[in-house]
Amino acid sequence: MNYIGGLLGESERKNLSQMADNAVGVIYHRLHHFLTEAPWDAQAVNERRLSVMNQCSLSPDK
Repeated sequence: MNYIGGLLGESERKNLSQMADNAVGVIYHRLHHFLTEAPWDAQAVNERRLSVMNQCSLSPDK
């Protein structure tokens, strides 16, 4: 979820260091491990990202 938060964040730079700096409670090395070593499905992450963005755009507060 921290990776998705980094992608959706307001920072212009979407690199690992900037994502870790901008997120609360994120440790650079753990995020790095997730991106480089942990088994994850890029398509599933992208689908989740799109789902979150869609929910945000449907929010009545916006």
